Amino acid sequence: MRKIEQCEQFGITRLPASEEQETIVQLKQKYKDTVLLEISQSGRILHSVLANRIKVSASGLNAIIKRLNDLSDKPICMEKSGKFTYYMLSDSGKAYVEDVLFPSFVNNEKEKKVFENIYQLLNAFRDKNQAEWQEKLLDIVRNESTVDDEGNGFLNELSYYCAQSEEKAHLLLRVLIPEKDYYQPIVDYLKMANKLEAKSAEELLCQWLQEDEKEVYLLLDALFEWLNGNSEYPDSKKYGLRYVEQHMSRVCDWLLAQMLKALMQNMNKVEISEYISSLGLDWHMAWFLAEKCQTIRQYIRLGRE
Repeated sequence: MRKIEQCEQFGITRLPASEEQETIVQLKQKYKDTVLLEISQSGRILHSVLANRIKVSASGLNAIIKRLNDLSDKPICMEKSGKFTYYMLSDSGKAYVEDVLFPSFVNNEKEKKVFENIYQLLNAFRDKNQAEWQEKLLDIVRNESTVDDEGNGFLNELSYYCAQSEEKAHLLLRVLIPEKDYYQPIVDYLKMANKLEAKSAEELLCQWLQEDEKEVYLLLDALFEWLNGNSEYPDSKKYGLRYVEQHMSRVCDWLLAQMLKALMQNMNKVEISEYISSLGLDWHMAWFLAEKCQTIRQYIRLGRE
């Protein structure tokens, strides 16, 4: 690949003035980075699989590949096997992905691991749902469908990455899902998820109570059953609360901390209720948690006896 210069003052990547041919960096093509990243990560990919991954028709992918390979340094190699076509990156394509594209959202080993999780979960979701994967992903984002392991896993990993670096997460998302109608709702989802991440466990519980009071009490009851050793750790997928999968463990940690404080200070039920209520939760929730704490106290006493 031709040497690339960085115009640091404006943050623009460009070729030396002597190089007048259009290059991969200069090429304006909506699916350019999406296609090159997908081929790079796959190593060798079938035409139909690539078309489904980036959600374009077979003929549409032909047009994209042709435009990319109109460059003097063709970034994509094609291999025919009967009626099937496979794609691989040429040296110039590999250099672009490794030197220009990949560093825009991955700069260290930790980020690389997160990227791999995001990429692999999304592709598992795409391959499982085929032509409907974009619509099904939006259903999950809008909380309009049942939980999908890979789909929710992708969103959870992306949300975590966004909390670390919003700019890089958005850049990566734009490469993975370039269509604005699908990209923007996910960006909105990430903003909401990060707002929840900044909230305290008490605020999360209050918000969930407004969404579905019954589901909150079912969740808390299951968590206390687990704390008492009577059941497995609850499956967050069973509870119809927004972002519960991302934040259930944080609520559980908060419950443990409050129960431990109440037990260590030997609070009675009324004192526990007043303490929990002072943290911002309504009286009904405070009384419910006080009763659960009393139950744990009885389990401890029975264990000692």
